[in-house]
Amino acid sequence: PITDPATGLKTTPFMSGAGLVNIYDAIKSRVQFDPPVLSLNDSKISHIQGYSKLESLGSVRWAARTISIHNTDSKKSLHLSLSNAAANSLSMILANGSFSYTPRTWPADTSSVSEDTLPQVYSPNAEKSIGPGKSCSVTVFIVAPKGLKDLESWYYGGFINFTLQWDGEKTTSTQVVSYGGYNGDSTIQDVLSPPSDGLPALVDTVTGEPVNDLSTLVIDNNATKAILFGLSIPSRLVEIMLVDAATDKSAGYMVQGYNEYLARTCPECSVPYVGVPLTKTVFTDSKLTNVTRVPAGKYHVRIRALRPFGDTSVDSDYQVWNSGDFTIA
Repeated sequence: PITDPATGLKTTPFMSGAGLVNIYDAIKSRVQFDPPVLSLNDSKISHIQGYSKLESLGSVRWAARTISIHNTDSKKSLHLSLSNAAANSLSMILANGSFSYTPRTWPADTSSVSEDTLPQVYSPNAEKSIGPGKSCSVTVFIVAPKGLKDLESWYYGGFINFTLQWDGEKTTSTQVVSYGGYNGDSTIQDVLSPPSDGLPALVDTVTGEPVNDLSTLVIDNNATKAILFGLSIPSRLVEIMLVDAATDKSAGYMVQGYNEYLARTCPECSVPYVGVPLTKTVFTDSKLTNVTRVPAGKYHVRIRALRPFGDTSVDSDYQVWNSGDFTIA
């Protein structure tokens, strides 16, 4: 892990990981960790359960995870201990509440905060010995930073450093297991780009201008309109549908209207937005093979973007956007 010179903490695991891999060391390693990365998803507030020594911390955001460790050396016992290296926390919500695609870091100055406000890792078995060819499990309790505001959508993390030494050897080595979590309930985050981006929007593909008055818009065989939208967070599933205004029921998926695993977009990214043409044609299946034309009438566009860790079969797990009504001739 790289140390951020501005804060003295490690660079967050959410922005680490790319680079060179020492294949020789990986092949020759005499220890295996499973899992190699701890994903905490979201951290909800409660009293820590399962480790009585932490009751004094009171009500905190925390998570417990178990790491399996296997000593592959068939002749020597392995002795290990663990420590925590806290990393920067990141948020794409600025202090004034506005959204930014360039994340800010907390703490900006570590001299202004106490160590107990940083991510903490505790373990009732922080020191272990593992016999030749044997395995063991280590449970870690990870406590989120204190003082971060829920509405600012902070991501926190760090690195658990395992110091390793085998019998009869003077030198030690280190293996790292990274961890990362969300300060709050990640399942309620908005997925679509913020309104400040001007998206979603219905635009004229010839002029590139938004169509502001949809009440006079008529879609015919020569239509040159499209829906543009963006994602501030990647989504497992994004659906774009034509909806009958009278019944509020979907008439079918639009062209390119069923998208699994869409990546994040941003104005400065290589993909600043996603565009879907608005025509009289829809598809009645998710594979977009059964094509049909909708009858004349009033319709609107509906975008459903699945929130983090949402269930595709649960309507409430989607963020939903509806356009105004327009006419299809």
